Amino acid sequence: MLTSLLAAAVLRRAPTPHRRALVRALASAAPADVRTAALLACKKKGKWRQALHLLDEIDGAPGGAPREAFHAALAACRQRERKTEALALLERMGSSADTVALNELLHLARVRRDFDLALAMWDRLAGAPSAAELGGGAPAPSAAPVPTPAVGPTADGRSYLQLLQLCGLTGRWAAAVALLDGMRARGLETEPAHWVAVLRACARDRRFDEARRVAEQVPRAWLAQEGELSARALEAAAEAGAPKLAMEVLAHRAEAEGRDADAVTADHALALQACRRAADLDVGREAWASLLREASPVTDELCFAQMVGLLFDRCRRAPGADDHAAELAEAMALARHAAAAMPAHRAAVVLAAALAGTIDADEPAAACEALRLLHAAGADEAAAAEAAEEEEAVAVTGAAQLRVLRMCADGEEWALVAAEAAAAAARRRAPTA
Repeated sequence: MLTSLLAAAVLRRAPTPHRRALVRALASAAPADVRTAALLACKKKGKWRQALHLLDEIDGAPGGAPREAFHAALAACRQRERKTEALALLERMGSSADTVALNELLHLARVRRDFDLALAMWDRLAGAPSAAELGGGAPAPSAAPVPTPAVGPTADGRSYLQLLQLCGLTGRWAAAVALLDGMRARGLETEPAHWVAVLRACARDRRFDEARRVAEQVPRAWLAQEGELSARALEAAAEAGAPKLAMEVLAHRAEAEGRDADAVTADHALALQACRRAADLDVGREAWASLLREASPVTDELCFAQMVGLLFDRCRRAPGADDHAAELAEAMALARHAAAAMPAHRAAVVLAAALAGTIDADEPAAACEALRLLHAAGADEAAAAEAAEEEEAVAVTGAAQLRVLRMCADGEEWALVAAEAAAAAARRRAPTA
């Protein structure tokens, strides 16, 4: 045992020019256990050529090479992405190729993003969905565990993880969902990484409804413990417009330690986005109250803009003026607060949302105020000028001005028309004064 450890240590520490000579010396003179230790050292360093040479020597001895030696050589080839050599090793193993060996090839396929190689290896595993099944839609999960055939190597949790992560990298959402369903149907224990990979695949293909359905099945105990998993679940809820799911995930994320103010704000922005997409003002108020408790004072323009937009969405759907007076007043109060408390470039985001909301809700007086606030902040022209030519910035500003004036005229709000026209003329003269 001591001799094996010394051999491995020497091989790891030897300078590169002398390492091959050491390998040849070990292969020709060392006992089998020393060669195996040296082979394991090659595995850790990814020295695939030395690993293959040692494996040949071990395999040529009486009794041949054990599986563990092939595993070490495969791992060394996988680390250096040597596909041809790894496949040749697998063929040399023949019927002794087991789950560990096939998992090394699946890992290699994931690193190379080689889905064809992954499917070829996957079809050699018993008790797993076939490559043909993975190419189609997602099957419904079985109610009872499906018995795994005891013929040949079988897919284990690592097998599923490698292929799921490859699906996540390449956006194969249907295959990912099918894999997760198959894994659970066969009674295999899932880990957070399996769920993250499926959610990532759905998000990459922008299949957010499917991501939401997956997120709803995530074991709830993990949401407070696994930051990446809960972040993916929250993103799915936001994009799919699932406010209740978003608030549930948000509550679990609040239990996690080490969340800073930026993380708290970003989480609530996603929860408010879910509420906005579902037009759920009641849950939106819950999210806003939660934000005020956790991150007061609120200084994030996206959260403000989402809440302002949510309030104006209610105004737009209300049949009569009295039905949305409270929401209108609340939205404009938020806009005024943003204008007073935020830097101009951040306030402009909120005020632009307020202006759009007042126009969509057909509220001329509020639209005039939002436009005045936007001009007073001095951020609308500046922000547009940074992203485009000056002429385009003036055109954007002018279009909003004309839209507000037309809305006032359509409503026969002549006092507002006169006041807004005078204000527009004053603003036009101000730069040359």
